[in-house]
Amino acid sequence: MLGDHEDRSNLKGWSGFDSSRREEPLGYGRDPDRGSWGFACAPAAAGGSDWGRAQPAAGRGPHQRSDPRSASGGGCGSRSPAQRDGPLSVLDAVAIIAALTREPARADVERLLRDTEDPPRIAAVNVAEVADVLVRVKSAGREQVEQALSWLQAGGLTVVATNETIARLAGDIRSRHYHHRNCPISICDCVALATALVLDEQLATADPSLAEVGRQEGAVVVALPDSAGRRPD
Repeated sequence: MLGDHEDRSNLKGWSGFDSSRREEPLGYGRDPDRGSWGFACAPAAAGGSDWGRAQPAAGRGPHQRSDPRSASGGGCGSRSPAQRDGPLSVLDAVAIIAALTREPARADVERLLRDTEDPPRIAAVNVAEVADVLVRVKSAGREQVEQALSWLQAGGLTVVATNETIARLAGDIRSRHYHHRNCPISICDCVALATALVLDEQLATADPSLAEVGRQEGAVVVALPDSAGRRPD
């Protein structure tokens, strides 16, 4: 349910949601479509597919591209690594939900959102996930969710379209890592990870399964605290 009080100091007018009625931790483990966490991921099978992978350049992971704009179509304001002043971050849905519901990760996420030099990104499919969870699970009003998402974008959050390169890589990652008990990583999680890998950016998440898979795939992971304040190892 949305809070009755607004914090006008946050993100150029954005205010968070009151999560006092939340009955489940972020990760909503009883939702089979989203998956849950708290399990250690099993290593990927030996000889996993290279489908969708770019050839690694010097100092880069197997999925990373020398020019992020080649994957994004140039439509999301990408800058080449040489033009960056610092690392950019791709946020997963849990990170945005945490910020909007005043979870422990809120301060970390707000710090990333306030970075005007290198504003963070989120995959378009993860925006859909945020809207779905806030309305369906958190009982937030649709109009207020839309307003909050609009404030985040006005404040600098960039929404990245999921193109074929990202989509294929996300499917490949999930096909190699998913396990219903040991590594319940969702396809939306894999899209977030694939977006970070293709754009050569770090991934911010509180989800242990996603963090572990991300590290196995060569991503730089920003570990956020979950609803209990624990950061993924």
